[in-house]
Amino acid sequence: TRDFEISLKKLIEVISQKKYGADWENKLKDELRKNDPKMIEECEKRIAREGWRGKTFLDAMFFPNMINIILNWKWDWFQSVFKDFKRKDLRIDFERIHEFRNMAAHHYQIIPEEADLIEAHTKFYLKQINN
Repeated sequence: TRDFEISLKKLIEVISQKKYGADWENKLKDELRKNDPKMIEECEKRIAREGWRGKTFLDAMFFPNMINIILNWKWDWFQSVFKDFKRKDLRIDFERIHEFRNMAAHHYQIIPEEADLIEAHTKFYLKQINN
């Protein structure tokens, strides 16, 4: 799921650059601040606390925030990438991926069938993102 998370961040960055140009990070951050000021504040604090020079605020963003950007706040930007899917189905799958990502990150036991299912989902969506 790490590759999937990295690909979502890259997708948000690439599409934001197309929409906003060179100042994409500040413009996106300002716009997202309207939707969730606390999220942006937490990202900025995390970057400052961890001394991430040269990193974007997307690097400090958590997976659920990326899901919100894609499926809620900026869906019109990402529809073309996920054109064969309904937003509600994506939300279910992304939430499932997030749930298993957290389980793995916190060293919870995941049964092999669940791991296989999540891996299949992430590979499937990675293919969509990379096309």
